Amino acid sequence: MRTSIEPPERLRESLGISAARRVNLDQPFLSIDEYLDHYGTLQQLTDQVFQSAIEGGYIDQSRAAALGDWLDRHPLIAGIYPYPQLRRALAIATAPDCWTSDREIALLRFITVFCLQKAFGLNCEELLDLPRDLFGDMYEALFDVPAATIDFSNQYLEVTGPCEKGSHNAMVERAIAAGGLCRKGSQRSGYLFVANDHIQKRVMSNKIAFAIFARLKHGPSIQILPEDYYPLQVAGSIRTAAGGYIDGPQRDTLRALLYFLDATDQMNSKAVEIIAAAYKTLYGFSIITDSAALRLVEHLEKPSRPAFNRIVGSIHKSGDQIAKAELLRLTDQIISHASAITDTTQEALDYMTRRFAKSE
Repeated sequence: MRTSIEPPERLRESLGISAARRVNLDQPFLSIDEYLDHYGTLQQLTDQVFQSAIEGGYIDQSRAAALGDWLDRHPLIAGIYPYPQLRRALAIATAPDCWTSDREIALLRFITVFCLQKAFGLNCEELLDLPRDLFGDMYEALFDVPAATIDFSNQYLEVTGPCEKGSHNAMVERAIAAGGLCRKGSQRSGYLFVANDHIQKRVMSNKIAFAIFARLKHGPSIQILPEDYYPLQVAGSIRTAAGGYIDGPQRDTLRALLYFLDATDQMNSKAVEIIAAAYKTLYGFSIITDSAALRLVEHLEKPSRPAFNRIVGSIHKSGDQIAKAELLRLTDQIISHASAITDTTQEALDYMTRRFAKSE
């Protein structure tokens, strides 16, 4: 008779689940939201199940079979990476005459690393070392295939690795201009694009680890995709000989404009208008919404005075006459609406004018 996986009572109580509100874990939920309504995060539910499965520090064939049955009754959870790979391993290990101590150890490793983790600091490189005969290729399996053309409208995105498409800033800000969102720090939904270079080298970056653990907590709300699925053309970054990127004159121009907007106390009143106008000219956009322009303002970093000088020098060296002309035009507009010009602001303006006046 198979062991029934029933979470210990003390674990239920520690989560503050009253007797009237307890959920029968033998019954499937209809949606991920229903899991979250009851447990706060999916991990609060799965931790109970997996702790019961390895209670006492071991898992035997009957416990493994019961865990497989539980996953079958909860397909919404079983479909979240890396649980399909666990389900495959359980099926192989519990087949007649297939249980071995090595397979028990492999299952214990999986559960303790990926299902009972308590912080993001765990080393996800462990994932790549799991035996392929049980789990398949865990690295290859972590990538999703989008079901349809990607629409960035109101979707968060992040990028990891040295992408062929362009710099992280260029890719993120191009998507923001198309209606996308960016949350610096931990990501809970949207898209994570992984550089082809990372994929070829099987790199497990911190951003990939964050996305995996976010899915274990909040459901399949983040798609992890190769950079080839990024749907937009990117401009505004320059590849270096070392394989990295530097900001191009387009982004430098936007940041220089932010310097003058901030120096004249017009960030709240004029930034959206100025950045939208500049972006359309520099990147060839016909339209950019006010909300997208505001998100660009929030994502761009206002430069310090030394950084401003470097930016102006970079724009001048680039020889990009469109960037120069647009920066001068919109700076004149910013200055014309300023209530006062400080000495520092005037010095910055004079520096830019003199630098651009030099012969190429």
